[in-house]
Amino acid sequence: MISSARRIISGGCLCAALPLLAADPPEPAALYHFDEGAGTVVRDASPGHHDGELIGGGAWGPKGVAGAALVFNGRNRVRIPSAPELGLGGPHSITAWIRGRASATHFVSGFPDFRAPYFQVCGDTIYLATNGDTFDDDARKSRPQSLRGRDNVQIYTGTADVSLGQWSYLRRTFDPHTGFEPKLQVVGDRIYYEYSGRDTRQAIQIWTASSARDGSGWQTWQRTEAARLELLPPDDGRPETMAVDHAIYRVDHGAIAVAAGKLYLAYPAQDARNVWQLWTGFARTDGQGYRAVQRTTDHGWIPSAIQVVGARVFYLFPKGGDNFENYIHNNIKGTIAGVKTVEGLYVGSTDLAGGDWRVLRRIGGPSPSSNPASFQISSGRIYLAWSEFNSDGSGNCSLYTGEMDLDGNGLRRTRRTFTPAIIGTPITSGLQVVGNRIYTIYGQTLKRDGKPESSLWAAECGRDGSGWTAACIASGSPRPILGYKGLVVVGAKRYLAPARLPHAFGEGLLGFGGANIVSKGDAYGVGMTEEGLPRGFVNAGQDYLFRGEAAADTAGAVADARTPLSEDDWHQIAEVYDGSRLRLYVDGAPAGSSPYTAPVGQNPFPLEIGDGFIGAVDEVALYTSALSAPEIARQYHRFR
Repeated sequence: MISSARRIISGGCLCAALPLLAADPPEPAALYHFDEGAGTVVRDASPGHHDGELIGGGAWGPKGVAGAALVFNGRNRVRIPSAPELGLGGPHSITAWIRGRASATHFVSGFPDFRAPYFQVCGDTIYLATNGDTFDDDARKSRPQSLRGRDNVQIYTGTADVSLGQWSYLRRTFDPHTGFEPKLQVVGDRIYYEYSGRDTRQAIQIWTASSARDGSGWQTWQRTEAARLELLPPDDGRPETMAVDHAIYRVDHGAIAVAAGKLYLAYPAQDARNVWQLWTGFARTDGQGYRAVQRTTDHGWIPSAIQVVGARVFYLFPKGGDNFENYIHNNIKGTIAGVKTVEGLYVGSTDLAGGDWRVLRRIGGPSPSSNPASFQISSGRIYLAWSEFNSDGSGNCSLYTGEMDLDGNGLRRTRRTFTPAIIGTPITSGLQVVGNRIYTIYGQTLKRDGKPESSLWAAECGRDGSGWTAACIASGSPRPILGYKGLVVVGAKRYLAPARLPHAFGEGLLGFGGANIVSKGDAYGVGMTEEGLPRGFVNAGQDYLFRGEAAADTAGAVADARTPLSEDDWHQIAEVYDGSRLRLYVDGAPAGSSPYTAPVGQNPFPLEIGDGFIGAVDEVALYTSALSAPEIARQYHRFR
């Protein structure tokens, strides 16, 4: 302390230094000096003794701001078991010293011959669901024609750690059953699933399933009783195509949401005229009491997403239209003609008991048929991203974003892409509102030298739509594609789930960019975006899904710095929340703030240090009070 005081006095006036020495900092709830020097145990120097474990290795002993520091490589982290004192449910503060950078976006292959996984991030674990995607042309041709297509797809579920270093998965469906395009939601100690797959008659049905969070106790429920639709007799010389898939199913996969003690579904099914319509259903979380209702009579197709907000359930879905039905009919005959498009994209709503169905409005279209839209509702607004065919008749698409009120009024649309794309499609849950920012991920296929080239793009803008920026995150060969949940943001870290197509099979990937330097799920933390901007956050992620809440506020709050940090110098970063405003401090000075009044969400997840960070961390402290600006400055000068 004396040496710090000498530095301050020698640099200026003694009267300016005295307030910095006036008071000791409050007792921390947890304090980590990183002076152990060896081993995997990280000691908490506070009276709480919340010791942690170093996972994935690390380098001990480089000089920190006080004693030694701990070095992180983007793949290791410190894991501290959850404890009530670490919940920080009210006003709180987090301080840390860092030198380094956040991870750049990168991808890891965990699912060869699988589709892009559908996923949810819960603390230090990513929960996954996918299906095998191994269509063997020779095997398909040797099967009876009515069984070709979707004949080798099975459901797999599993987990990965947030550093993407450990993967595990289990096969869930077995012949004669199959499974296709699973969705999931983790709620407390259970995981709930929705998918389509064959029954014992080889007819495609809608299924739901449930398991414990550790994967045990798998149970399934068949939710539809669709008849099997046989192929028409083949025409001589008819080309072999995967279009025959459409001839053997009358329902298709949909969407799932679990909230307010119920499981909500939406899916398309053919009516008595063989026209696709939208159905919604719900059951208790024990799987019982299922009820389903046909919602449309003028076409409906695969819903993009469901969200439960307060006393209402919202659905984002397309309507096929006559051109879509003609395309499907030509597929069944084996004479493909026309373009597979949907007439428009719509938002609908019911009450929690499935009554009071309303179609709020058409938001756009016509659009590509493969789930071309995403949405999220927060604080009384519906935020959307979707793909729409251009009006010039070229067959090219553009990406749009928009927002509107919960009753469908006040829609504002903004066109975001202007390249001559064949497809520019944000996918299901490819949009997320985090604090005052909106993030989306989309794929598009561009014509280059007369050949199609696929690429993935990550974009963000302000909540009011301003400041749009987009960056390409993957392109070229193998061809990258997106699945049905391509994006999750937690704090300062962005998770991505595409696939690549090096051959006829898919290869599911997971990736991330950014770093959560100190975090407990999305409840609270301080981190650094991929661009090097420090960020403080509260409730900034999707832990409301884990709690099964019908939350009105799903965005939380973030406070961002405007200037990237230098990688080679030590910096103090601090997050302070006083119950009315979230504040970020960098090097003892205010760097950003955001008004926010919600309580900090509680979760059973571990406290994590160093997640996604590349560099050294020292002197991490957590407090159960909101430190004042002078207190933050005193801590900064203590180590300078």
